Amino acid sequence: LKVLKHPFVKNLQLNGKDATVTRILAHKIEEVLTGLQMDDLSGSLFIALADVERCERVIVLTQEMLARLQIEASPEELRRLLRQLHEQVFSVWQDVRDFRAFAGVLEGFLDLVTQKSFLRGFPLNVHIAEKMYAIKEEFGGASFGAEVFTLDEMFKVFESKVETEIVKFQGSPLKGLQVLGLMETRSLNFKNVIVLDVNEGALPRLNIYEPLIPREVMISLNLDRLEMEEEIQRYQFMRLISSAKNVHLIYQQSKEKERSRFIEELIWERQKQQQCYGAVDVVKAGYRVKVAVQQKRVAKTPAMISALRQHKYSASSINMYVRDPMEFYYNYVLGLREAEDLLDEPEARRVGIFMHELLEEGFRGFLNAKPRIDAAFCKHMRGLCDERFARTFGRGMRSDAFLLKSVIDERLNRFLDNEAENPERDIDTLLYLEKSFDDVIPLSCGDIRFSYVVDRIDRLADGTILIIDYKTGSVGQMPKAIDRIASMELSREAIRDEIKSFQIPLYFYYLHKQYKDQKINAALYNLRTMTLEKFLDSRMKHTREQINAAFLRPLDFVVSEILDPNRDFIEDNHE
Repeated sequence: LKVLKHPFVKNLQLNGKDATVTRILAHKIEEVLTGLQMDDLSGSLFIALADVERCERVIVLTQEMLARLQIEASPEELRRLLRQLHEQVFSVWQDVRDFRAFAGVLEGFLDLVTQKSFLRGFPLNVHIAEKMYAIKEEFGGASFGAEVFTLDEMFKVFESKVETEIVKFQGSPLKGLQVLGLMETRSLNFKNVIVLDVNEGALPRLNIYEPLIPREVMISLNLDRLEMEEEIQRYQFMRLISSAKNVHLIYQQSKEKERSRFIEELIWERQKQQQCYGAVDVVKAGYRVKVAVQQKRVAKTPAMISALRQHKYSASSINMYVRDPMEFYYNYVLGLREAEDLLDEPEARRVGIFMHELLEEGFRGFLNAKPRIDAAFCKHMRGLCDERFARTFGRGMRSDAFLLKSVIDERLNRFLDNEAENPERDIDTLLYLEKSFDDVIPLSCGDIRFSYVVDRIDRLADGTILIIDYKTGSVGQMPKAIDRIASMELSREAIRDEIKSFQIPLYFYYLHKQYKDQKINAALYNLRTMTLEKFLDSRMKHTREQINAAFLRPLDFVVSEILDPNRDFIEDNHE
């Protein structure tokens, strides 16, 4: 996937098709293999290229996306393009046995990316490609070119060769700024010289360990290459600064870095001349950078306003607007989502989804009944966890998957213990699990549709209807005190800082309408700490109507601002 997602690869123009086709195909392969779009291949760590080429899901998803962009491509054309892509970046390398064959395959790949991708549009990339062609010529004409090597050995040699190569900046030797190496300054005179990185380890740059002959052996033969190399670099350095009118020596000074011994030598000579410790005044450079970020702004059109009036809002969408209106615009007006990088270990969000789905499946048998957290149920939950983990993470993770599994097992055990022993979790009836509800809230800008997806609703032993939202993270989202919310001056920034999230207030508002004659509450259930943070506590003196009124006022302000044609979507640069 890292190969297919490389900009030069996923933007190749193959088989006369636009680069958009290759790019969409590469991204749909990623979605299928990482499990964003489910298929038999999803989550597998080991796959064959032929399996991907035969995968109907990849072809269907690619065609659907191309149809939206009004680009035509038949299934057979997409399979042919995919086979060619696999052939060029994977298959042709498999049968390479010597460096002449390696050079031939490398030349073919370089021809492909220079002719069929946008590499030629960037001058630095062109110079890099020229250097790669030179390496290809060197490998092809090497005396060992016909010797048989393993593929691993050839790539190690190739990587070692590439790592030591340097691509020069090209410039006029008679004017402007010249970027030169130390050896390139030989026999040249300058008016102004700036020497960068005059630190130990960079100047002089010495290799302490010899790859073939131990240093002790070299010294016993009276061959001290380190001393010789240091003398050569000292001579070049002193020759450079003595042939220049103005010299600036730049170095870093920190716990990890110290200035070069060459600078210490120069300072010592000046101190001896002037018989003064402070003979050399070192100028400490500092830079105060203030970046003026251009704030993104998008004006609302009548079509946008019409669509936003018909939109079905959620707590997440309102929270997103409060956090950053531009992010709301991208997500809910343009329908764009930022792609996740799923090539690394699973993020916390995926673990959170796993825990939500596990608890939903495990407790579904208790709907409209009293949950019984006994030994048989705990054993069932642990077996279900093992099965779901193997299906969700096991195929796609490396050997350290057991660390994540240990964390999940520990949290599950603590959750089951808490459900069985905590007096706050004395449940009479489990009413709903992962239930969707629709609602209409009358606001000053009109009736606005809302939808809620509730993790769980319980009827407790004391008759309280409790709506629960599971949290696997550590960041709290409970609003601040009701008195502060009711009296605060309304602005999007104040709402962002004081309310944090409309999720619990909206849940409470919905319960208030559905259960008018019963006690209600809402809570955040933290699956890390096993704490239940309730919206209402024993000290609450406000009535349900007062609480709802306090939160409907800022909600009305936010929705009215979203629907206001004179308020642009503006990027929030708040850190």
